[in-house]
Amino acid sequence: MNAEALAKTGFLTSIISYVIFWLADLARPGFVARYLSVHVFLLAAVVFGAWWMSFAPRGKGRAWVQYPIALCVSVLLGVLVWNAGEGLAEYRILITGFAALAPVIVVSLIRST
Repeated sequence: MNAEALAKTGFLTSIISYVIFWLADLARPGFVARYLSVHVFLLAAVVFGAWWMSFAPRGKGRAWVQYPIALCVSVLLGVLVWNAGEGLAEYRILITGFAALAPVIVVSLIRST
C-alpha cells in the first residue's frame, strides 16, 4: 500500500468515525464522551487530511476565487466566534481577530507551496 492510499484511508476513516460517534453522542449524551473524546477523531482527520493533501498536484490557478471565498469565511468565523465568546471577557476581541484571519492565512500558506 502506498503512502497516498494510506493517507486517504486514514482521512476517510477518521471523518466517518467522527460523524458516527458524534451522532451517537448526540442521540444519547455521554454515551461516547464518557469514555473518549470524539474530537480525537477530528484531530486525526486533520492530520491525515493534511498528509493526503501533500500528494495533490500543485496548482496556481483560480486565485481570484480563493481569496474572496476566504474573506467571506473570515467574516462568518469572526461573527460566529464573537457571538459564541461572551464568556471570554477581554480575550474575546483577540480570539475573534485570530479566527477572522485564519482562512486568509491558510489560503496564503497553501498557495505559497
